[in-house]
Amino acid sequence: MQRTPERLAQFDRDGHPFSPEEPPTLLNAVPALCERCEFIPGSALQAAA
Repeated sequence: MQRTPERLAQFDRDGHPFSPEEPPTLLNAVPALCERCEFIPGSALQAAA
């Protein structure tokens, strides 16, 4: 995501820099990111298991 004047104005107006299409994409990526963290030696998730 690039910081363009339009994005900065959107952030000032809406409180977030995302277009309507971006949050679902980001939310869909969270489970895969969490799975990857479980396999990182010394990660907080592995230590808690």
